[in-house]
Amino acid sequence: MKNFVIGLLEHNRSMSTTDVRNAIENRFGITISDTTIKNFRRENDLSWVRPAINHISTGESGAAEILIALALGTGLIDAIADSITHCIEDKKESGVFENSARLEKDHTDLRSKGKFTSEYNKSPSVTESRFKSLDEKIGNKRFAAMDIFSLSKHSILRRILALFSLPLVTANGRARSIDNPSGNALKYLCGVNYKASTIDKHIRELKYLRISNDLIEATARFWIDFWSSRNGSDNIFACYYIDGNTKALWSSKPCHKGKVTMQGKGDELLRAGFYS
Repeated sequence: MKNFVIGLLEHNRSMSTTDVRNAIENRFGITISDTTIKNFRRENDLSWVRPAINHISTGESGAAEILIALALGTGLIDAIADSITHCIEDKKESGVFENSARLEKDHTDLRSKGKFTSEYNKSPSVTESRFKSLDEKIGNKRFAAMDIFSLSKHSILRRILALFSLPLVTANGRARSIDNPSGNALKYLCGVNYKASTIDKHIRELKYLRISNDLIEATARFWIDFWSSRNGSDNIFACYYIDGNTKALWSSKPCHKGKVTMQGKGDELLRAGFYS
């Protein structure tokens, strides 16, 4: 009986005292007390070992993973990532990128460990150029200092997923709302729990790449190819109208500072084409 119990416990140290007692009773027809079994295990260095439990981690996303899966499964995210990567490579090979690398940092004495200070934000050159158009600002932009040029395609794809998830993890679709508790779902949806500052900076760098036209064309081309392959027809028409113009609102009253879009009405020619 002793050898039987030793072999039983060496094979499975996680057996409970009750299981050992039942095994002895089934084999030898003898009932052993729990105290005797515990003493035997202690004397033979066969103490009980807690069984390993596989914990399955779960994430709360409000079924947002369905939309993310569709975007990844159809190839839309890959198409956008390819377009951004191609634009970055073209910019690196251009003379504009090489010339911008020679530009010196402005007001290095007004910065603190790479961060803008209040003195820097109040300097005349910054306040005067704050509301200039992108065409005027881009000439003095140091592209070599932008993080997006050092990102891998995989990192770009993750940030695209984060941007794609903004309406799903925030109440208003704004990047700065990511820091709210609901924004923690980004770790489950795109693998990284990005903060608002990271996503906001990524959006601003995309703006300086002037990638909007390329993205519109790439997205339209993607949907044309997507539906053509499924309908078996070459007569696929994709029309996009993006009302992205914004106007700043100024007020002397203490209120939320924001921007409003245009009225959202499509171009007359586009509307005539849809309704005809």
